[in-house]
Amino acid sequence: MMQLPESLSRRIEQLASTHGFDSPTEFLEDFFRQFEPVQKPFAANIAAVEAELRKGLESGPAKPMTADDWERLRNHVREVAARRLRA
Repeated sequence: MMQLPESLSRRIEQLASTHGFDSPTEFLEDFFRQFEPVQKPFAANIAAVEAELRKGLESGPAKPMTADDWERLRNHVREVAARRLRA
């Protein structure tokens, strides 16, 4: 069983009451039920980033970034940002 700080317990009780739940537990169950689908894409992104980091760590010794490397990276970020703005 988890113990919450008193201020957090009061806040959860207030939210449960304000939103018409019979109990703080009911409020939290509903919150997590709604949160799970939203959280899944973030978890997948985190796993993808971790995989890329592992791949980089296992790829051999590091080499310094050149000015061209930085420029290619900036251009890539600009392209990705522009695509997302258009979407």
